[in-house]
Amino acid sequence: MTISKAGGKYKGTYTDTYVDTKLGTIELYFDGTSWKGTWGEPAIGRKGNLYEISVDETGTQISGKYDVTADGGKGFRKDVQFKFTLSKRKGLITF
Repeated sequence: MTISKAGGKYKGTYTDTYVDTKLGTIELYFDGTSWKGTWGEPAIGRKGNLYEISVDETGTQISGKYDVTADGGKGFRKDVQFKFTLSKRKGLITF
């Protein structure tokens, strides 16, 4: 996963869960009380929300929960745990 800061948001890409040759997208933002976000896998029409987000002390791992709001034929899900490792060269998250 790579991520970079764009204004008050963090935006990035990751290898699509179902199509290895395509990229998924992630966008994180602070809503005044906590970090939230959205994700998408446009190659298959999946997308959803990210919440309960935390970042480790090194700024290289992000974890939280996601849900699926458009399933692309793969099934809807809610409250699924996730964990991403960020590339140190491409971007660190600091809060």
